[in-house]
Amino acid sequence: MTPLQEATSGIGRTLNLPSYVLKPHQPDPKFLGRKDVLQELENILSPQSGTHPDRPLLGLKTFALCGTGGVGKTQVAVEYAYKSKGDFDAIFFLQADDTTKLAQGFADISLALGLEAQAAAGDQAVSRDLVLAWLSQPIKRIQEGSKPVHDAAKPDATWLIIFDNADNPSILVDYWPVTGTGSILVTSRDPLAKSWAHIPVDHSLDLEPLSVSEGDSLLRQITGFNKEKDIETSITIATKLSGLPLAIIQIARTISRRNLSFEEFLELYNDQSIRSEIYQSKNGLESKSLYTLWAFEDLSSVALGLLNIVSFLDPDRISEKLLSATDSCKKAIFTNQDYPVSTQSFIGARTELTKSSLLKRNIDLKELLVHRVIQDVVRTRMSPETFQSTFDNAVGLFHCSWPFSEFEHSTQRWLLCEPLVAHISNIHSIFKHTEVLNTSTARRPKFAQLLMELGWYHIERGNIRESVEYFETSQNLCELASDECMITLGDVHFCMAEVSIITNDVESALSHARKSLEIFDKYDRNGWRFAQAQNELSEAYISAGIYEHAIEQADLAIASYSVLEEPEYADWAQMNKGLSV
Repeated sequence: MTPLQEATSGIGRTLNLPSYVLKPHQPDPKFLGRKDVLQELENILSPQSGTHPDRPLLGLKTFALCGTGGVGKTQVAVEYAYKSKGDFDAIFFLQADDTTKLAQGFADISLALGLEAQAAAGDQAVSRDLVLAWLSQPIKRIQEGSKPVHDAAKPDATWLIIFDNADNPSILVDYWPVTGTGSILVTSRDPLAKSWAHIPVDHSLDLEPLSVSEGDSLLRQITGFNKEKDIETSITIATKLSGLPLAIIQIARTISRRNLSFEEFLELYNDQSIRSEIYQSKNGLESKSLYTLWAFEDLSSVALGLLNIVSFLDPDRISEKLLSATDSCKKAIFTNQDYPVSTQSFIGARTELTKSSLLKRNIDLKELLVHRVIQDVVRTRMSPETFQSTFDNAVGLFHCSWPFSEFEHSTQRWLLCEPLVAHISNIHSIFKHTEVLNTSTARRPKFAQLLMELGWYHIERGNIRESVEYFETSQNLCELASDECMITLGDVHFCMAEVSIITNDVESALSHARKSLEIFDKYDRNGWRFAQAQNELSEAYISAGIYEHAIEQADLAIASYSVLEEPEYADWAQMNKGLSV
């Protein structure tokens, strides 16, 4: 660093203070919420706040604000900067996404303060060093030749510097004051900005999305829809957008530009092609769309492959064990495809995605989290072919991981099912609402089997009515897949018979039990499913009060169980016979 050298002679000159280099940012009159975040920034960064207790001599007050793109980091920083103009003699807002912008930013600061004259400025390295020297000793007056002039009547200037979008914190090293008593705010997608890995930051915060009520207020504030009847649909839209400010702003402007009501917008939003169009539209203030904001094109192929799969899963708790493709079953799914199949490549892809805050990681639970809007944007960017293949690969991952049953009630198995249940439910929801998936037959039998198993899991856990939709979809898939899916179809009818018996729907119970028996008589005559189907029909007859047929089916089931290598379920048939006598 070039110090402010003492000149042999010169004329005293007062620096240009106060000095606020904030362009092109302007305060947003519609900014709302974030009061707790702004208060925390003030508590830490205000000149009146104390220095860091562990390093009282250094005196720098530092704060890193992290989070995914579009969550509002820059807007919070802008709001804090304008709100704090009365607290600081100088505030400098710098674009910190590359060194070229940083160099230009420091050159602008040097000119704004009057450390250099316009005519003499040129070497940006000199400008940087002059600014760093001033930040370390922020005097209000210098002599020509850059000699600091100490004036007891004029205490050192207070300053705040904001490094915005510092997604590669390592480039800040050459622009970081070594000493001084000023304040530094860093915004970054990279969680490492919160550590001392590259820069010394003492305080940090992960900026979370807006609450539903804040998102609802922002949406209605921008659109001007503030009638009582608008609130419910506004809340629905805000909930779908999961509180992501940029998404809410874009959606609000789309609604206004197209002169839509909230109800009309919701109807359109359910169409994926229209959502894709909306996500590609630009935010008028920042000229960014949700497609460009997260810079998917800069990701490596394996990182994008991992993100594609994650976009189909439940966003809240994604087990890394589920995503790991190191075993032979999962490796077979991703042959010749861009997906991290080795441990090393998985760690690399995960690091790439967490550094850009596209994913968050719970290191203790070994779980990943992703924002719902990021998932939706990732899916809408996909070509139909990529969408189909990614969905099929997700089905393959679950099929490799699911602990398949023989319809026994096993509490131990539940523990293995629980981490997968929400994810299979999520891809089922995507399947039902995506037309392109209905044309594929690639993993139809496996998907049908998974949905049947998920339905049975819900029966075991007492969620009877919740199970029905999974059985219905599984049945539809099997009927389209013909012989390849007949065992699963028989299982579906068995499960639906069980549901009908529990819900006292006698006709449905008899119909499903008969269909199940018919299928297994043809496709699994010598297996346990045939005996089980006979027993299920016995139960259906009992529920209908047709006891002679119930006894007949129970006897047939007992006979079929007796020839199996492990006839442990014969007791159920004997109990049904006893109930019928």
